[in-house]
Amino acid sequence: MKIPYVVLFLILLNSFLLIACGQGTTPTETPLAQISPTPIQTEIPAATSTPEAVATTTQPLAEPTPAASTASVPTPEPTATPTPSPSTTTVDSYGFTLRIDGSIKVENSGLLAENPQKDDGIIFFEYEGANSTLLWLNESKPDELLSDIYTQLVDAQPELIFSLINQGSVTVDSREASFLSFVSNTSTGHIEGGGLTAAWECPNQTVYSLTVTGSDPVVLQIRFKRLLDGFTCN
Repeated sequence: MKIPYVVLFLILLNSFLLIACGQGTTPTETPLAQISPTPIQTEIPAATSTPEAVATTTQPLAEPTPAASTASVPTPEPTATPTPSPSTTTVDSYGFTLRIDGSIKVENSGLLAENPQKDDGIIFFEYEGANSTLLWLNESKPDELLSDIYTQLVDAQPELIFSLINQGSVTVDSREASFLSFVSNTSTGHIEGGGLTAAWECPNQTVYSLTVTGSDPVVLQIRFKRLLDGFTCN
């Protein structure tokens, strides 16, 4: 933004000197002989009377009146404001329990039917920067489901190049789960995003898989772990 110029005007004040001219008078000379000396009378001033001393009475200063003592008023103790408990979204209608931090809108669908069942189904939601999907079915193995999900992700986005970053095991409700992490790049090498996927089996012989995808790897790791910690086999 350009700063506007400030134009300063210099005002010159002219002072005018006014000279008043008067006419002079020529004095008349008087001969010294005609000037009679005038006797100077010296008047003796009367004696100055001494003023009478004025008696000054000093009044004692009044003692300050002590301020009335203020009765001690007890200070009321501040009332503690209860801290509201954080909201939680709970999904527990399909043979498992999933607790999600915050008020989350969860959508669902069936795999073999229109609506999800206890044997199979899928829920999906956006969880604070992570697109999250939980899928379950009872005719699979965790490693097979994990591989199938990754393959489907790759096939669904042929314009991107997927690369596996890491794979290993984690614990979900005291049960071992296999996981893998990946990134996706454009043809020019730009990182488009990434994700994590895990699969495990509960005692009801149902296999579950959680997948989170997004653009921030740190956010994905945090959300992934929170969702796994919030899952319980029923």
